[in-house]
Amino acid sequence: MKLSIKASLSLLLGLLVQANSQVNNEYINSGYPTPREAGFRAATLVAEGKKGDLLANVAYVDKNGKPIDWFFDGFILLRINIEYVNGITDKETWEEWLDALFENEVIRVKNAVNEAKKILGEPVKPIKLMTFIPYTSPNQTNFGDIDGDGISENFNLLEDRQKAINWYVNEVLRRFEKIDKNNLEWWGFYWTGEGVYEGKDQGSIIAASDVIHQHGLKLLWIPYYEAEGIDRWWELGFDVVTMQPGYAWWAPIQGSLPNEAQLSEAASLSRLFGMGIELEFFGASHPVRRNNAQRYIDHGSIELDGYQDGVITSNDSHFIRNLAVSKEPTIRRLYDDLYALIKGVHKPRLFHQPLSIPPKITGSNIIGNDSPIALIDGKWNTNPKSSYAKLILDGQSTELTFDLGAGRLVGDVRIHFTKNLKNVVMIPEYIQLFVTNDAYSDNYSEIATTARVGRRNKYQGGFAILTSQPVFAKKMKLIINHSLTNRELAIDEILLFPAVQNLWGKYYKTLDALGDGINLTDGIVGGKTITKWGLREGHIQMRFEKDQFFQTIGIHFLRGNSQKFQPKATLRTKKDYSLTVKAEVYNDEAWAFFPVQMFCKDIEITVSNLGDSIYVDEIVSIGKKSPTIGQPYYYEPSFISTIPDEKNIELTDGELSKTLGDKASVRWYSIFDWPLRNYAPGEIEIIIDLNNIQSLDKISIQLWDDIPGVKFNQWSIKRPLIITASYSKNGNEWSPRDVFNSEPELIELVNDKRSIWMHYTAQIEARFIKLELTPQGRYLMLGEIEVLKEGKNIAQDKSYTVYPLPTGDGILVDNFGKLTNGYLSTNNAISPWDPVADFVELSSKESTQITLDLTGTHLVSGARAHFISGPSDESGAKFPKILFIETSLNGYDWIRGGETMEHVLPKKNSEMPAFHYNHITGFMDVLFSKRETRFIRYNITPDDEPVWIDELQVIPIFDKIN
Repeated sequence: MKLSIKASLSLLLGLLVQANSQVNNEYINSGYPTPREAGFRAATLVAEGKKGDLLANVAYVDKNGKPIDWFFDGFILLRINIEYVNGITDKETWEEWLDALFENEVIRVKNAVNEAKKILGEPVKPIKLMTFIPYTSPNQTNFGDIDGDGISENFNLLEDRQKAINWYVNEVLRRFEKIDKNNLEWWGFYWTGEGVYEGKDQGSIIAASDVIHQHGLKLLWIPYYEAEGIDRWWELGFDVVTMQPGYAWWAPIQGSLPNEAQLSEAASLSRLFGMGIELEFFGASHPVRRNNAQRYIDHGSIELDGYQDGVITSNDSHFIRNLAVSKEPTIRRLYDDLYALIKGVHKPRLFHQPLSIPPKITGSNIIGNDSPIALIDGKWNTNPKSSYAKLILDGQSTELTFDLGAGRLVGDVRIHFTKNLKNVVMIPEYIQLFVTNDAYSDNYSEIATTARVGRRNKYQGGFAILTSQPVFAKKMKLIINHSLTNRELAIDEILLFPAVQNLWGKYYKTLDALGDGINLTDGIVGGKTITKWGLREGHIQMRFEKDQFFQTIGIHFLRGNSQKFQPKATLRTKKDYSLTVKAEVYNDEAWAFFPVQMFCKDIEITVSNLGDSIYVDEIVSIGKKSPTIGQPYYYEPSFISTIPDEKNIELTDGELSKTLGDKASVRWYSIFDWPLRNYAPGEIEIIIDLNNIQSLDKISIQLWDDIPGVKFNQWSIKRPLIITASYSKNGNEWSPRDVFNSEPELIELVNDKRSIWMHYTAQIEARFIKLELTPQGRYLMLGEIEVLKEGKNIAQDKSYTVYPLPTGDGILVDNFGKLTNGYLSTNNAISPWDPVADFVELSSKESTQITLDLTGTHLVSGARAHFISGPSDESGAKFPKILFIETSLNGYDWIRGGETMEHVLPKKNSEMPAFHYNHITGFMDVLFSKRETRFIRYNITPDDEPVWIDELQVIPIFDKIN
């Protein structure tokens, strides 16, 4: 099922409510539909041909497969074939499906019900069955003769479409009457189209609903998020609607987990128009997929969005079966939680690192009597009925300082802004995140900043998300710069999310331990779940599919009930690494750190506590920021950008952009735009190299902007939410970010757009200038960048890099900095919309050069690239024939690094369908003698098939382990 977003939610809701303002309709603001109204509690889609029985869907089963309780009470029987959804079919293909429906699919449900009855007895109510109405394409002019008049039906004619639907419905019911339908009941039909377009679908839908209602049956619709028609589904004849939130397809951005506010947004829209929620699942083998599935389930709880009280549909019965039979605790737990959700009793899992000490707040006044504890109680307002405590802050700038005890891994911090005393969600100008590893020092380092807050008034607020490479810290500070015109901010929660690192979500084995088999790698330090051993010692084993590079591995201990608390640990690898360390104790917790600094495929850990009980909370990978994360690169030949930077000189050539889209301008998409990957980058980064250290006093950026007051539309071009500048003399150490806070300087007006300058004035000495622009609107378009010294532009014709590259056309192009975002696709990620897919497709005919700029010089001993491959007759992608590496200090003089043809061999993965078994992922490594370098050139020669690449890395030599 695809996701499509047509406009911002606020605009959509305004239009929808306005369109219905004259209608007193029972469905507006009616909340989720109830099982009594719908005639079923939870229905799941059953795709024809998926292996395995349906017992784990019909009944909730224990780990041995024994039924414990009835589970899903509705089954939507489908043939997954695009022709039936929006293509051209005929009478013969409809009859083929009807034969398969009653010879196979109905029997599958019936057999599962009979098997469950052996233990559970008769179900309280019959199990509901439904199937789809095939698409009646107006392009089909020769469907076949239905009524025996010798004339083939023509779907250009509405009456012929209605005639065909009537025949199909009658044929389904006729065949159903012939079978032994004990405990089965035909509920109705499912409309497969996910949007309703007037003049194309509307007549067919109304015709189908009329026929279905004549038989006393119902019509189900499962539209995509914000689909056309959700504001008037009842007028079209639908009886029950559940909407897809689209969250399942979202992938991490810059190392952070997807923004779950999307689920609250979808829930609010569903409540507004009387719809239920579709639970979308996309596998569970990868931790990102498991996270997304868990968030769907958790948000159904009363504590969050409460849709467990309404009608629910699920997109995949096969996925649910896989959850039930899995031997991995992380996967099986999803099945147990899904059952609790369907029963209406689920409580959300702890998914963030708890902050136990309220922050110290300075710089602003707290309005009212609420305590800072409100910010760390794990509750935030998601709908108008929720009334969790919040803190209202009035001032120009607020500092919140957190004591992180023995230390936490900080890489993803989220602030939830909610409605203030004026019942308005106000957002700040920008937010900065600082950390320090010294509990007694105020010498903080800035690691992230953002001006983006997903303000969503319909569900009470929105998150600001600050992400960085994970950093170990003992204190954390947030600086929130309020709006100059609206100083009153309301915050109801601050969340320290799991930091996504090498060990996050990895499977492990423990011997003779009490634990859930999940907590040691869930990224939650200080959580409630622990792994416990009794006396003596405990053992933990970890094995990875491929070598992982570790700088430092940390083990977090808790005191638990132990009287003695002096834990220690030994870590061993198969590469002759073995070290025993005593943990550093801080009150009731402790950390043990191992400076591994090598590639490992196997790790064994032994833990002990002076003969007393042992409590281990988490195992994490800690290290300096990889030299490649977030670094720019470029392709030769390049992708076709819509408005490109053809020679990488457009922004410093001294030529201003005169008209929209001229050769002097460069453009990025800046919002969600299917299928250009899930959503836009958080920032556009531009680094200018002045060639040597120089003093400067002003930075100016020419860009395009909508004239103030112009409504948002598909061509909207907006100046950034925020522009920051930081400076470096060597390309490695950067100053804190300075914010452009001047008002725009008008250059000229062009229709409803304006060309403007944005300025920043400062007295700085630097060689490198890093500009970060947070986009808004649909597009971000730049014309020129000037760096001034006493009025002279010292940046003219200077080289620069951009990250990500200007937006290109197509699905598998690189629009989001995919090759240096630190995110590796998995071996079963073979679709560009898969949340664990992050790859780029290179040519099958010619070699591609990718030049990576590390900005500053680094000591390295090799380079590697990560690829996805599979048989050419299935995936159309192979590992390259040769990977050849070169290095350079200046980008002009290149030194040979070496080449390789070696890569991993295929290995089956049981989660994927059979035709995907041989898809594999792996690195190709080139090692060379250690050297200082700034540029790495990856020369990739294809093997007569496209090359799918998703990450560039170097093998660094670190002088110190953090």
